[in-house]
Amino acid sequence: MPLRYLTPVATAVVFCIVLAAHSSFIEGQEAPDDAVCALQTRSLELVAQYVTTDNATSDAVIHQAPASDQAGYEVHTSKGGRAWATMRSNFSLSEQLLTSQQSHGHRCGSHRPMKTLKVCLFLFTALQDEAYRRRTLAVAQTWAASARNLSQATGSFSMHFFVDPKYRHFVESVLPSSEIIEREQSHDNASGMLYYTRLKSLNSALQQSTSCDWVIVPEDDAYMNVPLVTSKLACLDSAGPPRLMGSLYTYADPSTGELESFVHGSTWIMNAAAVPALLQVAQKQHLAQRQSWGDVAVAECLREEYMENREQAFPFQEFGCRIIDNNPLTGTLSKIQAFPEPECIDWFHKVLPENMAKLHETVSRRPCQRSSADLMERCVAKFAPL
Repeated sequence: MPLRYLTPVATAVVFCIVLAAHSSFIEGQEAPDDAVCALQTRSLELVAQYVTTDNATSDAVIHQAPASDQAGYEVHTSKGGRAWATMRSNFSLSEQLLTSQQSHGHRCGSHRPMKTLKVCLFLFTALQDEAYRRRTLAVAQTWAASARNLSQATGSFSMHFFVDPKYRHFVESVLPSSEIIEREQSHDNASGMLYYTRLKSLNSALQQSTSCDWVIVPEDDAYMNVPLVTSKLACLDSAGPPRLMGSLYTYADPSTGELESFVHGSTWIMNAAAVPALLQVAQKQHLAQRQSWGDVAVAECLREEYMENREQAFPFQEFGCRIIDNNPLTGTLSKIQAFPEPECIDWFHKVLPENMAKLHETVSRRPCQRSSADLMERCVAKFAPL
């Protein structure tokens, strides 16, 4: 299978066999394990490429990232700075499948044995605006419709859409009433306030009626392969400290120069303990007043709350094989269609409404041929709380 490779801009030292990641940006990570490292095609990157501040002149750009580096994008921090964020780690699904011995002999690979846990997915809608309304309708008519079959078949998965009652009529024909949670939509454009109000709504929903072990919160321009994601979560223990999982990105903080991490907001996956903990930290650290981008702002709040203990008190974990491109104009759909195993990818972002049905057709064409153990070893980081 021919591969087109990325050129790393700055890399951390990796003590295992390292190859450049597939150019369509399938991301994921595992903790260092010599046996697993030797089998995987992956590269780990810690990149500090682009740093400037709002007070700097227009040409004060340091270490400009290459235009071809679609894995990165500019983020805004709460102290008025701007930084170039890149995915912290990559790996690809190589052609070589794991043998039974290499996958530790059971469907969860070297992860914990499979358990029956309740997984809940929540999607926030913005139906008053036609562009955002089209996103919700595209989701409802594609991957959400397929996920509903999973919910009805297993009972271990449920799906919920936050809908402003003033705009409920837009989705009543495509969403069952049992999946709709009425919530007055916030019209504040500040990212911090947006994330804060969503955390409040999420906590309220869990407290009132929904019991969940794992919580999935995708953006409305993400395509979710729900059966793959829930299958992986069944192999993980939701107990332990609050945990936020997804695609980890790294940037150099303009105010300190330190490398910082956050979980990309395209899809958040967290254990039940994380939901109230996030709201408590958001309240204490004034998330609503922050002007930085929401996913970055949440990570800032956690860092300021727990300081050097953040990684132990509220760890971030790489989870899922995914294709992410924050720029919808660079041909996300063509990248997906060119990839030989789209049905084995957990989620895609960004996906425009007009492309959602075509992507759904591509992903649904055939089931993923890889074993659950193979996908667990390649797409989920080991988690070992201290």
